[in-house]
Amino acid sequence: MYFKKINTSSSQSLLNSKGSTTSFKNNTLTKKHNHLRVFLGVLSLTTTLNAADIVSMKADSLKFSLDEKGYISSLKDTKTGKEYIVDSPQSYLLKTAPKFNGQFKEPSSAKVLQSAENETLVEFTYDWGAKLDVKIINHGKYFSFEIVKVSCSKKVAAIRWGIVRVKMHQPMARWIALARSKDYTIAFMPLSLNTVGMGNNNVASNYIEKGTALFLESYDHTTSKSLSIEYKTDKMDVTPLPRVTVKGSKIAIAGCKAGRDRELDMIEHIELSENLPHPIYKGKWIKRSKEPSRTSLWINHTQKNTDEIIALCKELGIANICRFQGFFKNWGHFDVDKNLYPGGWPAVKADADKCLQNGINLGFYSLTYFLKPMAETEPFIAPIPDPRLAKLKIPLTLLSNLSANDKKELRIKYNDDLYNIWGKQYAHWYKVLKIGNELIEAKEMAIEGDDLVFRKLTRGAFKGTPAPHNKQSPVTAMVASGYHSLFPGTVEMHAEQAKIQAKLIADNHLKLCILDGFGEATGHGSLAKNQFMETLHNELQGKEILITFSPSQSILNWHNVSYFSWGEYELYKGFRGTMIDYRLGRQLEIGANLIPKKLGQYYPDEKTTTEDIEWLMARAAGWDSGIDLHFDIKKIKSNPNYNQICALFKLWEKARINDVFTEEEKMRLRQTDSIYSLSHTNGKWNLKFKKFWSDSKMKLLPPSVFKITSEGNVKVEKCSIAWRQTHDPGIHLAAAISDDLIFSGGSQSATAKVVYPLPKDKRSGESQKLQFVLRVKNTSPSGGIKNIKIKVGDHTLLIPTTLKPGEYIANPHLLQKVFVYDSKTDMVKREVFIPQFNPYWFLPDLKKGTEQKISVSFEKVRASDSPKAVLNLVLRQQLYDGYRQKK
Repeated sequence: MYFKKINTSSSQSLLNSKGSTTSFKNNTLTKKHNHLRVFLGVLSLTTTLNAADIVSMKADSLKFSLDEKGYISSLKDTKTGKEYIVDSPQSYLLKTAPKFNGQFKEPSSAKVLQSAENETLVEFTYDWGAKLDVKIINHGKYFSFEIVKVSCSKKVAAIRWGIVRVKMHQPMARWIALARSKDYTIAFMPLSLNTVGMGNNNVASNYIEKGTALFLESYDHTTSKSLSIEYKTDKMDVTPLPRVTVKGSKIAIAGCKAGRDRELDMIEHIELSENLPHPIYKGKWIKRSKEPSRTSLWINHTQKNTDEIIALCKELGIANICRFQGFFKNWGHFDVDKNLYPGGWPAVKADADKCLQNGINLGFYSLTYFLKPMAETEPFIAPIPDPRLAKLKIPLTLLSNLSANDKKELRIKYNDDLYNIWGKQYAHWYKVLKIGNELIEAKEMAIEGDDLVFRKLTRGAFKGTPAPHNKQSPVTAMVASGYHSLFPGTVEMHAEQAKIQAKLIADNHLKLCILDGFGEATGHGSLAKNQFMETLHNELQGKEILITFSPSQSILNWHNVSYFSWGEYELYKGFRGTMIDYRLGRQLEIGANLIPKKLGQYYPDEKTTTEDIEWLMARAAGWDSGIDLHFDIKKIKSNPNYNQICALFKLWEKARINDVFTEEEKMRLRQTDSIYSLSHTNGKWNLKFKKFWSDSKMKLLPPSVFKITSEGNVKVEKCSIAWRQTHDPGIHLAAAISDDLIFSGGSQSATAKVVYPLPKDKRSGESQKLQFVLRVKNTSPSGGIKNIKIKVGDHTLLIPTTLKPGEYIANPHLLQKVFVYDSKTDMVKREVFIPQFNPYWFLPDLKKGTEQKISVSFEKVRASDSPKAVLNLVLRQQLYDGYRQKK
């Protein structure tokens, strides 16, 4: 028989506590592209089934096969014939768990219940008593898999799609679940609200020894079990969602030829076919637009200074304005602060319109689900705390009456659960008790006999009102962490905040929405995040806005995000030094996830030089990334180079947005120890290398600080390179380069023993990642070396490149790339991706003060050669807080 056409809506409906449902609605592009939704021609099952295969079908170039044990037996690129599924361990399509946080069980069997030319219904049976029916649909360019029936005498607490293991070692996309080889990409995408990523960072893929692992999960939310990753305690008071089970969990699997444009084509087709969010901005899909990566100005705008800030944006060529922490008098209802905008929302709207008339977006920053009074009270908290606020489900007993004026102490009966959470597991939480309708905060908690004693009390905390209480008054422990805030405790309340924010965006013509800190206090994990964004999306149908939040918000919300950015610290490292390794690592990860890039926040002030701006804007051009400039308007305007800074910034930003740089130029602009100048005369762009630079405050230690002994045929000779050839800009307390370690013949038996020196100041850290310079001298008569391996203890670093005489490799930053340079010019020639064979590391840790065994092996380019590789190890001792000020 043939199935009737099924509903392939992108989300499982969610029943909130009031009984209402929400689901993704068609996006604004859908009606304009109905031709993309025509029924795709049915593909027949032309692939011959293996003996154990029960399903085998092809969508576009990807062949998918499933065997009678529930294994995925094939994921093959039919155009090249290359099989990507790992033979062992085998990859299950679907596992189940009878308990939360329990072991996932593989199926004992899988069988076809019904089949049609493009739809197949498969029943998975599990030894512990569960049966799940999965509908597999071949959509022509992708497959979808949906759980349509669950049969079990007990609840299926959780399911896991995967783990699917594929032989693909290229940079993966953790936040959208793409595995890559040099030639091919496989997607593993969630299609429903209750299908989420795993772990603290909510990822859907990871590296494994044989390639890449892909996985997604779904949970039963009908119980009061907390599924929060952020708040790892089973004492959260969780409101069950009566109709949200693993039924309806849905994913897509697809494949395409490697390449950014082809991957985006594949994802866009799935988005449109499945009615997933597909935000359009100025006529382009957000993932194909440069608009999201345009620089933003973070500045304290008010009703009084908007004209001045618009003029500043024009001088800088900036397209977006945001105020840190917004212009709100509270978080939760996000009412406007009339100290900043005496005219209220009409004044905000007038400023937004004025900005738009000048080609500038006015936006806002919010700590999305944080609830807190700022200038005034927050209605979710005071005068009466909302009963849906996040709290712990721990019975507590007040031991004595409490007057409204008593700030000395209060006592409750000792409770082991509360003490373990507030005294041990989450000692950093603010300790807030709700007694009756009053919130009371305590700075100290102690055990005295059978009592828990709270002292240094703030009565009527969070701008509430103190009140007297007797011993019979109910006592509740609240969840209050982060920015001294309370949180929504139900999915419904979280979605209510989304509606509040959607309304203020729409009503006031705001075009930039920065959603920081939206998390999991409801106990429903990423499902709450997904429903928040679904609600915001549905409320803003037809509105073109830029939305950003942190990368860990959820896999499904990849479709909503316009770009990623973040605030910075380590400002004591100077303008060029703040979190530099982190920033650059983020560029690789954001780019791999096909998201427009930002370099994070920078803070130009009265001391910033024009060379600082040239350095910064070269990096932005090299990575094709925008910047969030955080300005104090008085400080920047007091800079003696203010006019030059504005002109330079505008010039470089215009060049980046207009794609004037070649790929080779971008690669050189990514070199952080270089300074370039840019000019635009007579319609021609001129990029000129000025110099290499290194931080003058770094102390360069002698090579002798390394204690090196040789085993085998390793030769140790005097260091023959300068710090410049590390290409590390030297933003450190101290650093050193070792003597030359010369490895010949590609032998792994040759080993050097190295002791990395302990830092004099322990605040610089007692370990570091492997950093090095590796060369083939330009005087070498050989054809060079290839497929280089550096082994440190049990860790082997593979560098899949050919190194010719006169070339050298350095890794100046902690990235999953190394850089090959020309020894004559010290200019970068190419970048080499480091394959990763472990979920967590790509460079080994080297504990200072301990002996490390290090060896280098390689293949010869010419069999008749006897090439030598010269290794120099690099030591970095990082700056500690306050170092700059002392110097």
